[in-house]
Amino acid sequence: MDVREAGLARFGGKDDRRYPSPRTLRRVCAFAFDWLLHFGTAAAVVIFGKGVIPLAGAVALGAWLTTSFVNRVILQGVFHTTVGKALFGLCVIQPGDGLFPSYGRLTKVWFMTLYFSVMLPLALFGGDGPGPDNLSDYFLPAVRRRDLRVQTEFL
Repeated sequence: MDVREAGLARFGGKDDRRYPSPRTLRRVCAFAFDWLLHFGTAAAVVIFGKGVIPLAGAVALGAWLTTSFVNRVILQGVFHTTVGKALFGLCVIQPGDGLFPSYGRLTKVWFMTLYFSVMLPLALFGGDGPGPDNLSDYFLPAVRRRDLRVQTEFL
């Protein structure tokens, strides 16, 4: 049964007492670290590939996307955390049931984030594009790994 159907709060929400440890600063720092990892890979391609790699900018974009996909889908699928989240003791769960997300769910979230990255600047200049019905389905909550446990007492 989905949490929303049962009338319970979203798993991993700010007011969810099932995950009591503070995590806002940790999540911000983890996001910044992951973003710098993705950006750093692209920057390294541009810096070290200038004059060596034709179309270094396009290759850098590919490096950015590849690093992002590997970190946010493959590593997160295996370890339930990205490099940045691991450094700060966080892991991701699904908001509907509190379980770890599948590769399919992580891939959907990754593609939707890519879509949002393109659509947000367009929306700021008056453009409008289609989007998901429930935006919160594409922002997975990050919780402290030490707070994970069987959640049966709350269901």
